[in-house]
Amino acid sequence: MDKALQTGLSAGMSAVSGFHSKKPNWADPETAGANVLPTSYCPQPSTRVEFPSAQKPVKASHICIGAWSWGDKSTWQWDEKELPQVMLAWKTLYEAGINFIDTAEAYGNGESERIIGELVKDIPRETIVIQTKYFSTPLKAANFIHPVDAPVKSLKASLQRMNLEYVDIYLVHGPIHPQSIATIAEGMAQCVEQGLAHSIGVANYDVEDVQKINDELAKFNIPLATNQCEYNILRRYPELTGNIEKCKASGMIFQSYSSLAQGRLTGKYTKDNPPPKSHRFSSYKMEDLEPVLETLERVAERRRKSTAAVALNYNISKGVLPVVGIRNVEQAKCAIEALGWRLTDSEIVEIDKDSIFDTSTQRYIPRPVDVTAKQPIMFKPEKYKIGWICSLRKEFIAAKAFLDVLHGQVDNAAINDDNKYTLGSIGKHNVVIAVLPDGQYGLANAAAVLKDMTRTFSDLRVVLMVGIGGGVPGKKDIRLGDIVVGSIGPGNGGVIQYDYGRAVQDEEFAVTGHLNQPPMAFLTAMSALHATYEMEGHEIDNNINKALQRYKRLGREYRRPEASTDRLYEAEYVHKGGEGVACSQSCINDNLVHRDERGEYENNPAIHCGLIASGNSLIKDAILRDRLAAKHSVICFEKEAAGLMNHFPNDEWQGYAAMVAAAYAKDLLLQVAPSSLQKEERAETALRQMNYRLEDIRQIHRDSNRDIKSLPSNIGDDTVSEWLNPADPPAGHNKAHKDCYSGTGR
Repeated sequence: MDKALQTGLSAGMSAVSGFHSKKPNWADPETAGANVLPTSYCPQPSTRVEFPSAQKPVKASHICIGAWSWGDKSTWQWDEKELPQVMLAWKTLYEAGINFIDTAEAYGNGESERIIGELVKDIPRETIVIQTKYFSTPLKAANFIHPVDAPVKSLKASLQRMNLEYVDIYLVHGPIHPQSIATIAEGMAQCVEQGLAHSIGVANYDVEDVQKINDELAKFNIPLATNQCEYNILRRYPELTGNIEKCKASGMIFQSYSSLAQGRLTGKYTKDNPPPKSHRFSSYKMEDLEPVLETLERVAERRRKSTAAVALNYNISKGVLPVVGIRNVEQAKCAIEALGWRLTDSEIVEIDKDSIFDTSTQRYIPRPVDVTAKQPIMFKPEKYKIGWICSLRKEFIAAKAFLDVLHGQVDNAAINDDNKYTLGSIGKHNVVIAVLPDGQYGLANAAAVLKDMTRTFSDLRVVLMVGIGGGVPGKKDIRLGDIVVGSIGPGNGGVIQYDYGRAVQDEEFAVTGHLNQPPMAFLTAMSALHATYEMEGHEIDNNINKALQRYKRLGREYRRPEASTDRLYEAEYVHKGGEGVACSQSCINDNLVHRDERGEYENNPAIHCGLIASGNSLIKDAILRDRLAAKHSVICFEKEAAGLMNHFPNDEWQGYAAMVAAAYAKDLLLQVAPSSLQKEERAETALRQMNYRLEDIRQIHRDSNRDIKSLPSNIGDDTVSEWLNPADPPAGHNKAHKDCYSGTGR
């Protein structure tokens, strides 16, 4: 787990990162000299900046010591022999007036915090400022079981490692968390209320999320103190997109990590002496960075300062408090050297003209966490436990958009496996996604895809069918874009199979089977997820918007359509326009069904649980839909694989519906612990047992045919005749009355 966390951190698990870039994207020259503080702002090592706090004031130095590398063997190849150098560096910094240390529970899996405890144990507590972070990740079960209490529990563990009674500043370590922002804020507020932390902040939050958590903390009379993001001369994204300015305007302190771009801004590396190809370094070639490095060196030479000191002073001049990693006395002296002087406005302009805008620098990552990374993760087929089958291309695209990590292609598929797969992971689950062949819908085709899937991925435990359906408006207020989840009922597992068009006792719709009950792990996860949705609301639309930001080409077809296009007509009314003609242009409003707008505290899209009907036929008849739904208590018909819909085309909602379904499926998977799937039966075994049952049915069918053929011809004819022409009692009675003898029956 330590390696997974460190790899994720080294890749910058950040909502503000956006797409990683392989080549520098130079900042607009028009921004040169922007957002610079007055030259009168010239902090000394002993100068203090005050962080907003609900309790005791937090006063820290204008440079923070970054302790990520301390104790981190996975990312920074820490060696215990380095500890004396770190202790000497800390002594040098503290004596100069720098009192601010930044760490996190995830750094070295807690080892960084332990080392800090050793460093500060003999120093008066009120003279130092300690900042650590709560890593709210789907990898930790505590974040699901007691989501509000999780920050307090994590902080208590951190304090125990550091042998401290409180931390001065406690950050949420990134916006990637299973809890809602409201829940996170409440949990962080408890840390303050219990005296475990004085100030609350965040890391890697974008402008929108900063505002959200600030508003939530305000409900507890706690100000948001700080936002810590990657920022340096090679990455001005937070500055040029307003994140830094937002913090300043709200009274927060903006902190920068990677302030020296992992050493690239120190003069240590050149094109002839490039940094090693490890995931702690960006993949920018040093020759690509020559313009900005030459400018830095030129300014440093004029100022008689180190290149690192100039780069750190640049951040300070922009109103940013730099966090800088320090492992030895030389690095400590460079940090001290950055204070007590200021770059001139003209020097800032000079540097800005060669600065880089980038959202983030593409890193060398042996196991990438970004779906756009070039070096794919490769797992053996037996490591995939979740199957995900889509009927349509749109459903497949939506599923792929919600993968946390995109894996490499399987290179050892079974000989008889004709499927094409997309592999990836969601949380700690490895997922294999397949789509039905183009134009091939229905249960038989889905079963064929699943059968081939289990040939290659033999240890699948759960298979999801996720996609677009046709909702049935009625007792449940089901609207376009809502989510329907199959829930178990008497004699079914949440989904029934039907056959439309088969005549059985004058019924054109026959229930021919049902799916088994979903795994217990998913049922309990569903209950927990829906409880969270009901109490706190969901983030489905926000998550969709983030996915569309990542895949901008999908925006037009997969975003949420205007609410005015969700028009429900009376079942008897038939669409008047041709194919592709909008209802608003061709249909009469008099036949619209009135529905109130959903309120502020109602989930939209809404979640509905009930029976889903799945089959092989497509029906376009709203009256029939409503009648069948009422009789069988169906709230949704699988639309593309089998579906049922009324006469009104809703094609513009399909892309969004696919995204909503995928977003919900991801939320559900994040609630399921991977260990709980091991007790489930393999999908391959379940399919084999299903085939055995099908063979039993076929045998009964063959036996019945044989028995019928063995009957005498006239008996068989009579049997068939009686079946095709059942008795008509009224007709028989009339004939008997006509033919009877006079006086009979009196």
